[in-house]
Amino acid sequence: MEKKPLTLYLVRHGEAGGESRPDEVGPPLTARGEKQAAKVARRLANQEFDHIYSSDMSRSYHTAQAIIAYHASTPYTVSADIREVSVHHVLPGRTPRQKAIIDRMAGSEKSVKKFLRQLLKNHGNGEKILLAIHGNLIRLLLYKLAERPSKRGLPLMITNTSLSVAHLVDGVLDRVELVNCVKHLKPGEYA
Repeated sequence: MEKKPLTLYLVRHGEAGGESRPDEVGPPLTARGEKQAAKVARRLANQEFDHIYSSDMSRSYHTAQAIIAYHASTPYTVSADIREVSVHHVLPGRTPRQKAIIDRMAGSEKSVKKFLRQLLKNHGNGEKILLAIHGNLIRLLLYKLAERPSKRGLPLMITNTSLSVAHLVDGVLDRVELVNCVKHLKPGEYA
């Protein structure tokens, strides 16, 4: 039997800002972020997924909810293991206070590895999995899947609600089909 790749659809959350709401982790989507999430959701409306995952952080959770509106019967899991990761070298210009806030809410590389092991254990041959997550995490996942050391990360631009698509064979990155695609947004709808 021919092995088909496991395909990961990596969607960065919509634009977020402001104060955290009660019972939510991190800043919520802005009005612009909600529009971005609605547009990526429409883009993916006709794509079939075997499972959808999101971070438990407000911005990723609500981006996933927009997508799930078109995929009500698709299994969905929220995980704290795929929170944004603090990677200061890809966050230029952050103040020490901003870095401290990010560190306090951030997940860890250890959590990401745990999630990735579980994902690869539970999903495989020909499945299509969507992750509504964070920019630094997308960079880190692509690096880990390519079996590269993550000290420097990948210098990729990952725009709000961009779509990246990676294919894995036997848990190893086979090819990256798409990175940071925002064709569902018009110029000016993203930064």
